[in-house]
Amino acid sequence: MSVRKQAIVTLRDILSANPKTEKRGEILANILHRAADETAVRVQCSDLFQTLWFTPSENKQQLAERVRVLVKKLFLCSSGGKPALFR
Repeated sequence: MSVRKQAIVTLRDILSANPKTEKRGEILANILHRAADETAVRVQCSDLFQTLWFTPSENKQQLAERVRVLVKKLFLCSSGGKPALFR
């Protein structure tokens, strides 16, 4: 497994074990920036975000938090000089 793929797996594990970590936004932003890497890394990133943001949940607070984080990350990427991620 490549170093970048392993790093994404490790960061995913950190987020799973510590969902309220203050570094969550920074971790997600770094993973999102890796989405422009080689195909295997892109797939790993996509799977991670699919799991984090789009897995069904009955918990309304959890869903609201997912939407808030997703909108914030999209805003940061589109205004932070990284629009190439959305092409």
